[in-house]
Amino acid sequence: MAIDKIQANAFADDAITADKINLANNFAFTGTVTGTPSDMVLLNTVDALSGTSAVVWNSSIVTSTYKHYYILCHKQFMASNNATMRLYLSSDNGSSFTGDTRKTQYYNNLYGAGSNNQEQATVSNGGYAQLGSAHSDGTAGGSANIFLNSLGYVGYKYINFLYTHMNAGGEAYTYNGSFEHRNTSVINYVKLQASTGNVKGVYSLYGVKN
Repeated sequence: MAIDKIQANAFADDAITADKINLANNFAFTGTVTGTPSDMVLLNTVDALSGTSAVVWNSSIVTSTYKHYYILCHKQFMASNNATMRLYLSSDNGSSFTGDTRKTQYYNNLYGAGSNNQEQATVSNGGYAQLGSAHSDGTAGGSANIFLNSLGYVGYKYINFLYTHMNAGGEAYTYNGSFEHRNTSVINYVKLQASTGNVKGVYSLYGVKN
């Protein structure tokens, strides 16, 4: 007779091993897994390889559950030549974008020697900062790692980013930068948008508890 149920405590802890159970089989499960790390969770992925006017995560995704967020971008580029990437933050679910931003970034040309420092840039009460520089509209996709620290806390927000993309001159550059967003309210809306035209690529948003 087949056994269709195993009673709790029926076996010693070391009695069931990999050679007793074929772990390649499919097992139905209706219980709750405990002990699984959940401090960093993939919340949403936007596939915009065909192009979109903006990549948006609103208050249904950017919630009080997580205090920090992380964006991973790949195969990313602009549909229009010379367009730049802008990161917008809002505390009222996208109704307005307020607060000065002050940014600086270091950049290197991957095709040549030397490094440069871009001086501090300020956007007055626009609620956004430019990441990197003017893009090529080619099919070469860039990548970005954007660390959205303390969006869930009251106080100024300090954002860090690593960004590599093909510039409008056809050469690849890498950027390491930070900016201060002078909005003390809790942020519940994040948007990536080109200065003109569509953005393309794949964008994933992770939530980080603290």
